[in-house]
Amino acid sequence: MDGSGHRLMYLQFHYKSPQPKPRKLILWNFRKDRWDRYSRLSDEYVTEDLINDNPDKSAELFVKGILRTTKESIPRGQVKKHLPFWSEFLDLLKSERNAARCPAESFHITDCILPGKA
Repeated sequence: MDGSGHRLMYLQFHYKSPQPKPRKLILWNFRKDRWDRYSRLSDEYVTEDLINDNPDKSAELFVKGILRTTKESIPRGQVKKHLPFWSEFLDLLKSERNAARCPAESFHITDCILPGKA
């Protein structure tokens, strides 16, 4: 079995391609918002002067004005689960519900408890 003189070679190569960094979401802290300032600044930055013959340029200027207003009036923060409708009254109701649920579950009175996620 004389071959062509080629030898079998085993080559193992480890290469990790650089992974692109995921873009971090811009999170706004709506709990500390200042809507009166937002309203005043939006009236100041978004005016009819932004309208011109080029609709793309007008849209770009409009978006820049809104983002500038937002950056100046709503602080950035790491509040991920802000629920605008949630209030202290709802916190009280939820704690009362949980307080009533614990004894009901301990006495195995589960037929009056509706299954729920919350």
